[in-house]
Amino acid sequence: MKVSSNAAALMVAVFLLLANQLTFAQANVRQSAPANNVPDANQAPVLLPAAPSERAFDPSSQMQLLQDEIMSLRGLVEEQAFEIKRLKQQRLDDYLDFDKRITEIETRKIEEPAVTTTAPVLPQVNPLNDTNAEERQLYNDAIDQLIDKQDYAGAKQKFELYSNTYPDGIYAANVQYWLGQIFLTEGNTESAEKAFLQIVELYPEHQKAPDAQFKLAKIYFDNNEKDNAKVLFEMLAAGDTESARFAKAFLEENY
Repeated sequence: MKVSSNAAALMVAVFLLLANQLTFAQANVRQSAPANNVPDANQAPVLLPAAPSERAFDPSSQMQLLQDEIMSLRGLVEEQAFEIKRLKQQRLDDYLDFDKRITEIETRKIEEPAVTTTAPVLPQVNPLNDTNAEERQLYNDAIDQLIDKQDYAGAKQKFELYSNTYPDGIYAANVQYWLGQIFLTEGNTESAEKAFLQIVELYPEHQKAPDAQFKLAKIYFDNNEKDNAKVLFEMLAAGDTESARFAKAFLEENY
C-alpha cells in the first residue's frame, strides 16, 4: 500500500506540473498575439494610403468646367460662322460692284460715238432709236435690285424675265452668271449648275466663263462627281486667269 500511495502522489505532481506548463504557454500565446485594433509597440508601423481629399474629384466642379468649355467653344464656332458668312457676302458684293462698273463701261461704249482725228464727232445716239434700250434698262434694273436694294428675290425675277425675253441678248451671259450666283446663295445647286453650264457651253470666250467654270467644277466636286470636276479644273488651270490660279490650288489640295 505504501508503494501505491507514492505512485499516486507522483502522478498528481506530474499532472500539476503539466497543468502549470500548459497555463504558462497559453499566457505567452495570449501576450504575443496583439489584440484587435491595438498596435504592438515592437512592431514596425504600417503606412496606410491616405484617404483621398474631397477636392481631388468634385463632380459638380468638373461638370461646371466642362460646361464653361462647351460655352466657350460654341461662342468661337458662332463667331467663325458669322465671319464666313460675312466674307461670302463681301465677295458677292465685290462681284456685283465689279459687274456694275463693267456694265457701265460697256454701256458708255455702245452709247458714246467713236472719236477720231480725221472725222468729226458724231452726235450721240438718240435713245428713241436705240433698239437695245429696253433690254439694257431691264438688265440695269436687275443689277440695281441686286446691288442697291440687295433684294435677291426681286433681282432673280428680273434676271429670269430678261433671260426669257432676250435669250440671245447682249447681257445673256451676265444674266446667267448672276442667276447662278443667286442660286448658290439660296442653296439651289441644281439651278446654279444649269446656269454656269450654259455659260461654259454657249459663251466659252466670255469674261465670266472662267469663274463660271470654276464654280461649276466646285459643284461637281461637292456632289461627289470628282472625275468630272477634275476635268474642268485641269482645263481651267491651263489658263492664266485668276480662276486658273484658284483651280491649280484646288487641284493641289484635293487631288
